[in-house]
Amino acid sequence: MKYSALVAAVVLLPLVNPASAGDPKIRVKLSEVALSAGDRAKVRVKATEDGYLLVLRMDTEGRVRVIFPVDPMDNAALRGRKEVEVRSRGDREAFTVAERAGSGLVLAVRADQPFDFAPFMTGERWNLSAMTPDSSTADPETALLHVADRVSGGHFDYDAVSYNVGTQPSRRMYASRYYDARFAGWYDPWYSGFYSPWPYYYGSRVGYGSYVRIGPSHSRWRGRR
Repeated sequence: MKYSALVAAVVLLPLVNPASAGDPKIRVKLSEVALSAGDRAKVRVKATEDGYLLVLRMDTEGRVRVIFPVDPMDNAALRGRKEVEVRSRGDREAFTVAERAGSGLVLAVRADQPFDFAPFMTGERWNLSAMTPDSSTADPETALLHVADRVSGGHFDYDAVSYNVGTQPSRRMYASRYYDARFAGWYDPWYSGFYSPWPYYYGSRVGYGSYVRIGPSHSRWRGRR
């Protein structure tokens, strides 16, 4: 009797998928993080839940650019559990490097509710000058999160990856991935079963202020720690 009861208890335990339980809320990836002038960078994003997407970039000269949506009136809806490549105007790569040597940052934000882009719009276009951080904000991630705070309705998840622009031709960098000769490509452990024929690099994340870290990505609540 005791044995039967133990077996029944084990059978009734909920099954948890380890891969899904550990997935980051959102992940942004770059085709390369070592870039040179004229390079065209690809950006891919994957979120675990449906929502709305905003992808920002601060270049090496401190200028803020919106990668997605291309225009503030565009549909910014994001399908969860599906990796997407973010494309720029004219269905081109996310951005072309046209900046001096230094470090830049790409930040992806997923929110449950649609963004309110009104503070950064002129007509139906982006007002990028309104996104320019003040001189007291030296950290690129803090500056981009300030924009996300302004347009979001509260809670949002985010991830960011840095890149470097040099004077030498860019070299591909690899990290946290495994090469599988059977497929002549790279297996990405961040996404179980995902196979990519071109390389990505993952930068380490550091949280500031009231950010709550959830795995490799982050969540933020306005006014809470």
